[in-house]
Amino acid sequence: MESLSTDHVMAAVSRSPLIAAVEKAAHDLAGIRILFMLRQNDDIVKLSPDGSEMDLPAFCRALRASHTGMRGCATCRALVAFGACYRGLTEYCCHGGIHVIAAAALNTSGETSRSIVVSSSAFAAEDREAGWNAVLAHGTQEGVSLRELRQAYGKLPLLTPANLAVAKALVQVAAAAVGEITRGLATAALAAPPSKAPGDTADGIDLQQRLTAALFVARDVPDTGTVGRRGAVLAELVKELVTQDPGIPFTVAKIAAAARVTPNHFSMLFRKHTGGTFQEFLTDRRITQAKLLLRDLSLNVADVGQRVGFPDAGYFARRFRERTGMTPSQWRAAL
Repeated sequence: MESLSTDHVMAAVSRSPLIAAVEKAAHDLAGIRILFMLRQNDDIVKLSPDGSEMDLPAFCRALRASHTGMRGCATCRALVAFGACYRGLTEYCCHGGIHVIAAAALNTSGETSRSIVVSSSAFAAEDREAGWNAVLAHGTQEGVSLRELRQAYGKLPLLTPANLAVAKALVQVAAAAVGEITRGLATAALAAPPSKAPGDTADGIDLQQRLTAALFVARDVPDTGTVGRRGAVLAELVKELVTQDPGIPFTVAKIAAAARVTPNHFSMLFRKHTGGTFQEFLTDRRITQAKLLLRDLSLNVADVGQRVGFPDAGYFARRFRERTGMTPSQWRAAL
């Protein structure tokens, strides 16, 4: 990653459907955010997936109210980033007594990067009272308002062991995704990019690599105490990937291979957690996207079909009519 501009990589990260899917899963399944730690001048900043600087939680703002607390926070960020680079995926307890999970992305050589570290947002220990005692010990030394600190600590998300496992897997898959994005950018920089074919990804990342990175989380989530958790995560990630770019040539076989399950098992899981088949969902998303593109009169109907994943114009027309009662041309004429 050091051979590429960090700004360049983060711009691609902000456009990545995979990162958006992981961020949503982190929020929905574990109640946390996915953040990116970057070195800027002599400090380390935390950015949201869209590239904006992350607003600090109330707890961190209270802790940083003193000069000592501010200095401790800067040191803590540096230690978290350093540890992620040299120890891999790890849960850390910061100087204020709260927890984060961090993992370093990989650079273009497949080695641990020192430029971008993926992190969770802050969360509290499972035993909140014991966690508060740890915070109290730190807060007393920092000279901050303990009353304000207590209120802020009570608002931090609390991760159960099951949610902690989900959070760790999501941080890890986000770090892997940044590595894939980086390698895609490096490859594109070394050679003239080929003409974009229908279904190509925006960053030149192979579909199988992209699916493998995204669905790694679904393989890594334990089932203990969370009935159906792995299947739910798998279904949610697939839905997000399809919704973000339905024109990609998704197939049950490719998704099942990336998730390391059989096609029949994936189909069963998807139906169980969504109420419908994968092919029905994929077709619905493609027809929805086609309706939007048909409003662009600079595109002919065949072009629209190709862009949404129907390279055969006749098949596109049949599927469109099944869903709308009209052919694409009739639907456009009725606008």
